[in-house]
Amino acid sequence: QTPATGPGGGSGLGVHVRPIGVYVVDSHGVHWHPALDVDRVILGGQVLAALVVLGVARVLRGRS
Repeated sequence: QTPATGPGGGSGLGVHVRPIGVYVVDSHGVHWHPALDVDRVILGGQVLAALVVLGVARVLRGRS
């Protein structure tokens, strides 16, 4: 057997779901491997950076 490829998401009746991980069954037992959504990680970093920049700008503006 070959593993399935693709994004692994699904939708129906206006609901969209994303996988949060997968159970892997091998000779060592069953293991949980969480899925990492790189797009969300990058977006979170960008939002955090924007908040830091706004906060620093506000502090510097208050000193003038």
